[in-house]
Amino acid sequence: MAMYIGFQLIPDINFNFYLAQIVTFLVGIVFYIPLSTLMSDLSKE
Repeated sequence: MAMYIGFQLIPDINFNFYLAQIVTFLVGIVFYIPLSTLMSDLSKE
């Protein structure tokens, strides 16, 4: 309940910035994991 009230107090700009950070973080993870596995596969050979 406190989280809901806290969200209501946050301005739209802050929420959008927070949302953008989460999206960027998730996209970064999605790209980083296959890239790191690819690099480790290349270094093995």
